[in-house]
Amino acid sequence: MNMIKGVVAIIPARGGSKGVFCKNIKVLSGKPLIAWTVEQALASSRIDKVIVSTDDEDIAAVAQDYGAEVPFIRPRKLSGDSVPVGDVVPHAIDFLEQAGEFYKAWLCLLPSHPFRTPDMLDSAAKALVDDGFRSFVTVRPIEVYPGRFLTSQNGVLRSVLSKDDDEATVYYRNYGLVFGKSLSRGLGPSYMYPVVEEAHLVDIDTFDDFAHAELVLKEGKYDYAA
Repeated sequence: MNMIKGVVAIIPARGGSKGVFCKNIKVLSGKPLIAWTVEQALASSRIDKVIVSTDDEDIAAVAQDYGAEVPFIRPRKLSGDSVPVGDVVPHAIDFLEQAGEFYKAWLCLLPSHPFRTPDMLDSAAKALVDDGFRSFVTVRPIEVYPGRFLTSQNGVLRSVLSKDDDEATVYYRNYGLVFGKSLSRGLGPSYMYPVVEEAHLVDIDTFDDFAHAELVLKEGKYDYAA
């Protein structure tokens, strides 16, 4: 009988990159970009396994150097620029289950977001394993000003209204810092975790983004170091 473990962290990291060549292993403040995410996942007390899904041997070697497992090289059909993460994660889960490894939940951590904390990952794991949530998603608050934005109600577009036209209403949009799902709950609520700190909102796609991330570190705005 296979024992079901707690949480597996999946880090998707393909070799191709439009903005920065070999972005996932480009050095950020002394270590490869992907290493930041690997170290955070390994430092979480609630994550049982950390794997990297990649099509690139160099990325695989770097990930292993920093302690992640690379149990497979991702097939080419799942490595193109247009392939959604929603296809990459099930492939990883299927691979593990075929190998006899079963988990209660998974978390997906994109290496382009280098500044999260183990406590944040612990919260995500707890929500999915202990607290009955079907999914976990980080969200970013946005301010919607009445009269300037539209919403859909029963298929009809309407203006966002408020008693005070000068007062913004706070809404949220998905933000891919951390997201995951329970593998045992088909239905249930989703846990929304707001992220507002500058460091947590860093998303690296360009050389300017790397420069901004270096500045965030220099100014001490990231409050965790492995």
